[in-house]
Amino acid sequence: MARSIEDFWKLLEEIQGQSTDLTDAVKSIAKNEKTVSETLFTNIIDQASYNSQDYERNRSFLRDWYAAHRSLTKYQSNISDVYQMPNDQLDDLFQSFGYNYSTSIKDPVSNNPTLNKINFFLDLVNLYKIKGTP
Repeated sequence: MARSIEDFWKLLEEIQGQSTDLTDAVKSIAKNEKTVSETLFTNIIDQASYNSQDYERNRSFLRDWYAAHRSLTKYQSNISDVYQMPNDQLDDLFQSFGYNYSTSIKDPVSNNPTLNKINFFLDLVNLYKIKGTP
């Protein structure tokens, strides 16, 4: 997540209501940020004099665009939380510890990492703290 422009477009599609392969944690961040941006537009930006069909279309797009940017920022501020990472980033972390078989531990339906995989990674980190080498 947040590595390329494609990730931004996935977030924007999720906020606009399309189905994507984002993790549940990222989807919940996106929904929360859509609510926050809707409140911002309703309470601060909207004015009765601009109420037209063109304004409503632009407002809808700008609200979703702003929510996608806020979602990226919020996700990046929580990047150290292992429970919010997708499978591919967690696999990169496993490989940095020298464990190359983490790709076989995955949820067959979605991109969400399983709780066993996350706990295994945390145990691997604790073992590294004790042992001192990967």
